[in-house]
Parts: sequence; structure tokens; C-alpha cells
Amino acid sequence: MEEAYYGLRNARTRYKHVLVLTDAGVETGPYESLLRRMARDRISVSTVLVGPGRHSEFLVQLADWGNGRYYNASDRFNLPEIMLKQPSTARLPAYRPGSHPLTPRGGPGWWGPIDPLSTPPLAGYVETRGRPGADVVLETVRDRHPILASWRFGLGRVTTLMTEPTGPGTEPWRGWPGFGPMLARVMERTASTTREPFDFRLRRDDHRLILRAERRERGTIQPTAHLLGEGAAAPRPLIFRERAEGIFTAEIILDPDVAAHIVAGTNDAGRGVRLRLASDARADVAPEQQVDPLRALDLGELSSATGGQSVTSDTGQGFVPRAAGGTRPYSVLKLWPWCLLAALLFFICEIAYRRSPIRRVTE
Repeated sequence: MEEAYYGLRNARTRYKHVLVLTDAGVETGPYESLLRRMARDRISVSTVLVGPGRHSEFLVQLADWGNGRYYNASDRFNLPEIMLKQPSTARLPAYRPGSHPLTPRGGPGWWGPIDPLSTPPLAGYVETRGRPGADVVLETVRDRHPILASWRFGLGRVTTLMTEPTGPGTEPWRGWPGFGPMLARVMERTASTTREPFDFRLRRDDHRLILRAERRERGTIQPTAHLLGEGAAAPRPLIFRERAEGIFTAEIILDPDVAAHIVAGTNDAGRGVRLRLASDARADVAPEQQVDPLRALDLGELSSATGGQSVTSDTGQGFVPRAAGGTRPYSVLKLWPWCLLAALLFFICEIAYRRSPIRRVTE
């Protein structure tokens, strides 16, 4: 029971239920504290007594401490039908029957030779919301509920289908020629254990656009990238330089007010896929301009009080600063000679105090 508790404590599931089938011929132990701890962690425990009812009171207590139920079977061939799910008031996702047209959102890598626009409507699906960061491959037209979604988790991938692969929900799909190839394609994309050869990171530093590529495995494969758009007739290649073993960077000068779109990959056509990276243009409103008006500094009054000038972005062209109206130049007072003189005076005073006749008489 302790193994069951530690195995279920961190499990991420709605229901956690332990079913104990025993003849109850066991020694006494600290079951109450363990079962109450399991109940506190939302793990219910039910007991089934197989055989004579000599230990029924003990198993009733176990089920009571574990917020479960007690069952009695005269022999192992007469076990009752047991509800394994603990009753809960949590709202289950709604199942929506009917005819639901679909629209594809995944790229060609998900569909391959299948025409996504030929997907027939569904006869039913489970209503849900898309996970943050998930790629929604297929969704409903009316409510935009995800039907097929996929996302990376650790080194693998998770793909969810919000209907039955073989059931009433996919009844219209049974005559669709692309149904089988689509499921095979989804299984292939989900079960693939290969990783991209490079990890690409894109960042902007004012007028510089910096693309960093880190090789995930040993080898001689090189990264490649092209800048799209920018009014050019053809994509503009980016030149990578190897900064360290397996780490490459490419820099290019680009107007901050222009959005950047880059297609990155490798020099080996048979390895990996081409990735599209994007960097938005610089925002029109700078963060330093977002100031509370009640706490904003009056620059005109400041310049007037200090004898300066106040200009704006419209009148700043051709601005010539004027000199301050002082009567003499600024000067710096050197303090170190005065400090040295003070230290010398203190030293002389200490010598005079030590040689004083009054001090010798007192001693």
C-alpha cells in the first residue's frame, strides 16, 4: 500500500483509486495514518474481502479511513462489479454530436500527399481548448475548437485527437480515402524520435540581426539560412561563422522598423526540415515614453531654470547649444593638501600631549 501511495501521489490524473483484494489475514500495522494521508492527497482506497467474513470489520475500517468502499465476495469467482472511479463533482468536457465542418491549420509537413481541404465533417467531438504552445492541425469552422493538436514534451511529442478514431464521431470519415493515410501520418510524426540537427535562436540588437545555431550532435554538418523579403528579388543568404565547437552565428544589418523573416536549415538536404524564424519590427511606442503624466518631468521648466534650451524632435535639426552665462570658469578644489596638513597637525598634537609635564606627573 505504501508503494501504491508513492506511485500515485505525483500522478497527473483526475482519479486516483487503490483497490485492495485480500483475505485480510495480515498483521496489524500503522494503516490508519497511511490511509488518512492517502485520502488527504485525494487517493481513495477501497477493499474487497475474498473468502469468509472473519476480518470484515478490519477491511471496513480501511475503506473508511481511505474514503472508499468495502465489498465482500464469498470466493474469488464471485467478485462484485466495482466502480473504479471516485465520484467527483468536476465538470467533464462536453461531447458535441452533430455535423461539424473542419478547417486545416497545419503545414504541409503534417499532411504530406493528403489534401487537407477534403477532410469531411465530424459527427461528434469533445469540446476543449488548445494547450498554450500547441500546434493546432485541425479545428472546427464554427467555434474553432481544436480537433487535432500536437506539441513537443521533453524530447518527444504529444498528439491529441478530440474524437474517436473508430466510432460514431468519425462515421463520415469511413468512406474518406485520406482517413487511413492521415492517421498513419499522425502516428509517424508523433512517434518520430529524430531531432533537428541545429537549435536556432534569433535576436535583434538595434540595427543588427543575429542568428545563432547550435549543433546538437557531433559531425561536420553546417547551418544555412536566408533572409526573405526586404524588397530583394531573391532570398539573401546569411554567412555563418563558427564561434566555438558546434556553435555558429550569423549577423546582418537590417532596419529596425522592418520585420525579418528567415528560413534556416542545413547544408544536407536529407537532414532535418527548413524552419521559418520571424522577428517583428521595432514598436512605434518606446517603453521610456510610457510615463505617468502626473509624475512626468517638465523639461521646458527644467531647461529654463538651469539656463538651458528646450527643443523638440521637430526643431532639433540644426540645434546649436549656447554656452552658460557664468562669470568665471569652473574650478576644482583639491582637498588632499588640506587633509595632509590636518594629519600633520594631529601628529604634532599627539607628540606634544605625550611629552606634556602634566601627563608625566599624573602617571
